[in-house]
Amino acid sequence: MEKLDVDSTMETTETETSRELSSTNLSFLNKDIIDIIKLFNSAKISELSELFDSCPEDKEEEEVKKILKSLLKRDVTQAVQFIMALFQASNSNYSIRHLKRKKTALFCFVKWLENSNSVIKQSTEKLISEIINFLIAELDSFSDIILIKVCDHVLDAIKKKKDICPQVFDIISSSLQILCSDKVLKADYKKSSYKDEFVTTLLSLEWEQNIAIHIISMLKDISLSKSQIETVSENIINRFDLLDISELPSAVYQLLLITKKGNKNSIITGIVEYFCKLEAANKTDTFEKTKNIKQIEGTIILQICLGMNLDHNLGTQFIKYMKETKTSNLTKFNVSLLLSMAKIHRYEDTIFDLLKSVILKCYKDKTRIQNSVWLNELYPFKPIDISELILSIAKDTTIGNEQVIQSMVKLGFILIDSMTILNPLFSKQLDKIPPKNEEKTPVDYTCKLGIHVIYKLFELHDMVRMSILDSIMSRIISKSSSIYKILELFEKIIKKCSNQIVPYHNKILECIDYISPLSSSMAKMLFEAIIPIINNNMNFKNTVLLNLRKRLYNKDSNSRQNALIGFIILLKSQCEIIKKTNSEDVQNSKNSKILIYEILGNVRRCFKQQPEIRLKLYEYLLTIIHEYEDIVPSIFEIVYSQFKDYLGDYDGNVVLKLSECTEGSDEPYIIEPLPYLLSVLTKAISIMVRTENLNVFSKLFDKCKDLIRQLIESICELDLEAFSINSNIDSTDICLGNLNYLYCLLLLGCQEALIEYVYRIGGYSSESAQTIMSINKRHNELMKLIKDKKKRLTGSNIDSSIFSFVFLSDIIDFIFSNDDIKYQNTMDIYKANPDFIQFLINIINSRLNNQFNDIQPHSDQDVEQYSIIARSLLYTFFENQDFSKPVIDLSNKVNKTQFTCILDCIIIMIKMIIKNYPEKLNEFISSITENNNESNIVYNISLQFKSMFELLISNEISMNSQAINIIDCIGKFSDLSYFDSNQKKIIKNWLLDICINNSIEDSSLAKAIIVQLFKLSDNDYDQELYFKIAKISSYIIGTILEDEEEVNLDFDMKIINKKTYSSILMTLYYNLNELLDEVEWSIEQIKTFLTRRKYKNNSNKDQLKNFEQKLYKKMKYVIVTLNTIEQAQLKGTIAENCIKLLSKTYKVLSSFLRLKLKDYKLIDPEYVEMMNMVSSSLTQDLYEFIFYLQKLDIEIAALNEANKKHKRGGNYKQKTKIVRESKMIPNLIYMVEIYERYLIQLTKKTGVNFLSVVKRSISRDFRIQVNEIDNEQTEEEEEEEEDDDDIVKKKFKTENDDSE
Repeated sequence: MEKLDVDSTMETTETETSRELSSTNLSFLNKDIIDIIKLFNSAKISELSELFDSCPEDKEEEEVKKILKSLLKRDVTQAVQFIMALFQASNSNYSIRHLKRKKTALFCFVKWLENSNSVIKQSTEKLISEIINFLIAELDSFSDIILIKVCDHVLDAIKKKKDICPQVFDIISSSLQILCSDKVLKADYKKSSYKDEFVTTLLSLEWEQNIAIHIISMLKDISLSKSQIETVSENIINRFDLLDISELPSAVYQLLLITKKGNKNSIITGIVEYFCKLEAANKTDTFEKTKNIKQIEGTIILQICLGMNLDHNLGTQFIKYMKETKTSNLTKFNVSLLLSMAKIHRYEDTIFDLLKSVILKCYKDKTRIQNSVWLNELYPFKPIDISELILSIAKDTTIGNEQVIQSMVKLGFILIDSMTILNPLFSKQLDKIPPKNEEKTPVDYTCKLGIHVIYKLFELHDMVRMSILDSIMSRIISKSSSIYKILELFEKIIKKCSNQIVPYHNKILECIDYISPLSSSMAKMLFEAIIPIINNNMNFKNTVLLNLRKRLYNKDSNSRQNALIGFIILLKSQCEIIKKTNSEDVQNSKNSKILIYEILGNVRRCFKQQPEIRLKLYEYLLTIIHEYEDIVPSIFEIVYSQFKDYLGDYDGNVVLKLSECTEGSDEPYIIEPLPYLLSVLTKAISIMVRTENLNVFSKLFDKCKDLIRQLIESICELDLEAFSINSNIDSTDICLGNLNYLYCLLLLGCQEALIEYVYRIGGYSSESAQTIMSINKRHNELMKLIKDKKKRLTGSNIDSSIFSFVFLSDIIDFIFSNDDIKYQNTMDIYKANPDFIQFLINIINSRLNNQFNDIQPHSDQDVEQYSIIARSLLYTFFENQDFSKPVIDLSNKVNKTQFTCILDCIIIMIKMIIKNYPEKLNEFISSITENNNESNIVYNISLQFKSMFELLISNEISMNSQAINIIDCIGKFSDLSYFDSNQKKIIKNWLLDICINNSIEDSSLAKAIIVQLFKLSDNDYDQELYFKIAKISSYIIGTILEDEEEVNLDFDMKIINKKTYSSILMTLYYNLNELLDEVEWSIEQIKTFLTRRKYKNNSNKDQLKNFEQKLYKKMKYVIVTLNTIEQAQLKGTIAENCIKLLSKTYKVLSSFLRLKLKDYKLIDPEYVEMMNMVSSSLTQDLYEFIFYLQKLDIEIAALNEANKKHKRGGNYKQKTKIVRESKMIPNLIYMVEIYERYLIQLTKKTGVNFLSVVKRSISRDFRIQVNEIDNEQTEEEEEEEEDDDDIVKKKFKTENDDSE
């Protein structure tokens, strides 16, 4: 191509410039340049044309060059006007001379732009834009060759890294558009346009930072083919690292404009993947740099969202990309982009559903890895900490990404609401606070994340605080299913954001108006949440008190109960303030005391309200007098005034007027829970005696104490008739019988309250022991009366004791552990009454079971009482406090019953600690064994449990229920990681030894042992436990093949016998199913990471290969076991579950094949061996198993047909079973054939012969509707390649036709 006749640079020396000026004298044909410009401004085009034409043609080009060079250096404004004048003069007549003149001016100006970016002043930028726009309009007048030369010249300038003015690319883009429309061809490129050559060359060059954005903008304006768009966009994204970070928003904006032409998916994924990579590379940056990056990312996210709002396909492509990659591409940038997109109504529901499912999946994956020993050790990829990711996004909203705040608030509430609906605890027990110490599930973690997100946003941003409070209030008022979690969030906000919450106190007051419909547990949480505001805001406190007073007189019982709860919680808070107040802060303490007296005055009115309100009041007062002894005298005064109304006189003796405590004639009921009232009174007296805090009630106290003494004497000495109880009531009189029964219950409770009172007042004296035994004697008589009448009487059966746990622990400790000689007489009195001791132990056992099952509440203080009780029982009934050495003769039936109850108590306490306070387990075990020197006390206890277990399962003792509890405890110790690998191995070998040598016939006990053995064997790849259990079970049941010779087993497990094999096989099924789930999940994780190419270094590749080989071993383990099971003569549920397990196994094997179809370059020998095992053994024996089941069904059907002659109707269960099996077997066959079709496909792709041991499938008497089943498995089929899928479907159809 002909080269341009222009200088390569514009650099000239000062001498040359002076010479040029002197030779031209700034004139054109002796005409002043200023005059030319005046002619141009006056629009005298004809005169201008004549002026320019008057110049000799051979000197014209040189003159124009000199003038333009001089003007561009001296005065850009005049140069611009001169160029415009020249073009207008040349446009009056189209000729070669005029075109040449314009070409010279154009090249001079372009040449100047290529070298003058640094010298162009800001004031002249607008002027340059005007001339460029002018020249763009004139480009059509130039020939294609000239335009090509201009483009080549600019490419050369880019290559040489000249000081290019970016605005020159506006000329280039317009030139290329003109060339593109004409389809100009270069000599070197006969099959492509010049534009293609230009774009290719441009992309191969290195771009300077100052022109990169303008080049991208230029490429955006050029019409590109589909392949060019892909190449250009990929090239631009690859250059992001070379750009200054402040220029990234402009680059992304230009890229988004390119998406109008196509390639949306590649561009949007390329952008987000770059920023994900940038995020990973800048984790250790300083705060200032991080802040800058976040602000840039926020701008880019806004740009992308704007583009998605204009082009919905862009947003659809990104959502599709996030769904396909599942959790592998969860980064702060991607999640922030999703949250920003959620503000677009079109995407809102889709994105929140996606985020909700992804977050839940992250927690499920994390839980799966944590709960599996082998996955925890070998999983090659780092699980995503979704909690840290989401919370870091919330934190980053203070330095950028403000647009995600509203969406994050919505997401937080969606997580709380949707996850609580998924939790079964909330659907069954909406009015009960969910236990805090239950094992956390992925649903719980997801809900907790929602709480943390909303709390964090409330703390950081005032703009969302009102909307958050509105959402909280609406859920409280409507009693939504998530109310407990909402109240938890509410409490957290108030306690930790005390300063931020101040402007919204009036808003919070609104919830108090709606406490009536709330349950007591909800009201309790609500008042506990707002206590900090009540204590710090006098107006708020007064408003709440006024509201509570009103509700205390409401007709609705629930409203009164909730008002009482509010008063009690407020009372406790004021007592806490007094306890924590310094001696100097007298005023604050005085105010709290005044409020306490006011509250006590209000709750005093509850004594005349419904029975349930009174009962709640007494229960609350019992807790308060134990925690806050300073207000006990005031409580004593109000309780005594209530109690004295129920005291009467019987022949000069003080008795209880039980008739005043009940109402109703036909159906009597209790209106005054007198035992609880008496319990409050007696505990108050005992505390006042101990603290000598009589206050101003000394006379009243003495009088009350004397009345209680007389009441005790009356109970011990008088007959039951003195208390209106008829021991000889007519059994036909149901009404009187019910009333008499209620009197008995009331008196029993009062007796227990007095027993505890006597013990507290009398201490360890023999007199108090004698009195307690006298009351207990009456108690036993009354219990005998209730026992005799219980079967004939109707009504409430309130048999729970009112003994406090502190009393129970103290008296048990005294009876069993006190060695002081001076109390020997007292202990002899107690020990002489074994029925009383057994009564106490039974109460403890019942109380512990109720607490363990969350029927009764428990507190942190109970842990100390557990330790005292367990230590006392262990000290008394076990030698040297060693579980392996009981000191009583268990062959005696009475001793065995007592020992059973004692052991149950100790075990249930250990399980309570494990369940609710696992961090205190070591301390608890050390306390009860009184051994603080051992480093691993839990393991030592487990060794003692081993000996105890062996004793319990012996034929002489046979305490299977307690043995199950011990095995369960050992398993819990292992779950809490109290054993190291060697200790686990010892426990596992012990369990294995039990299985081998003990013929246990209790199926529940056998199942418990096998379950723990499986857990401890989770990471054993080469052991044959599953196979051995399957082989022994098959031997016991019998095999399908009749002609098979009887085989003598080389191994045996006596625990597997005809009474236990079914439960053990079902346990084996469960573990195999769990193992298959883990393998299938692992395959999906490998497939996802292979798709995204997340592993890049050899160590990760080696780790992944090792992980795959472990999966092959696991699957071979499953295949051998199932092959053994399917040869057995299984029946009923065991056979049905085996069919389901086989179907799942083939499904997992198909997943293995699909994985290799995507990455088939390397086939491991272990993989080939696994597939050959399936084809040679599992599949072949499978059809024999199906024939056996069908033959069995025919025999059962014939038997049922014979029975129909004697009975009307058919066997419904048998019909249901037939229908069930008619679906299971075809589904299994389908899974097998799906597996085989993938096997054929993999054989063709890899060249490895997987079909050498495969036998042709047998014919069947049913047709598989392939289309219908394929529709049900759409998600699986979408993962396959389209071409391969079509081939397989055609082949599968052909094979089916052939076999039929």
